[in-house]
Amino acid sequence: MYADLVQEILTGAEEAAAVRRVERMRERHPGLSRDELADRLIRRTAWRCAAVGAVTGAPAGWLGVAPIAADLPFHVHALARLALGLASIYRRRPDLSERGLSTAGSLALSAGAAALRSGALKLLHRQLRRRRSFVAAPVLGGLAGGALAYAAAMAFGSASRDHFRGRGRGRRLLR
Repeated sequence: MYADLVQEILTGAEEAAAVRRVERMRERHPGLSRDELADRLIRRTAWRCAAVGAVTGAPAGWLGVAPIAADLPFHVHALARLALGLASIYRRRPDLSERGLSTAGSLALSAGAAALRSGALKLLHRQLRRRRSFVAAPVLGGLAGGALAYAAAMAFGSASRDHFRGRGRGRRLLR
């Protein structure tokens, strides 16, 4: 599963879909600048990641353990797609090294956020068990999972936007 995901991202198979997604955004919001489109794409991706993080974090809060990498493939894929979308907004075609770097960065950031969430949820579960407040665990678990996923996506999106907005090594898209 992970090998297919990495191959799809590194070979550029997802690039055409990212370009189409950006073109639809441009059609829906013709008056927005590139930076405004990028911010919109980053926020939309961050909210999607937050929703998945909240859904997988809520049962973890209730069970006391995080679902083992349940949301990791989604976040890696969403963040890699975000980087491709941002490259398209700034009329860049990322080369293999940039795609590899964005994939590695999305994996590292997603795994780090998942590990942080897991540790926070274990601590939360211990504290709530002492107070016998089992009802609050899923709510707090969902909030923690959503908040960490949102923050990770916003940080990744901001770094990717800055890279593709600036002068990089990627080739400009023809248009």
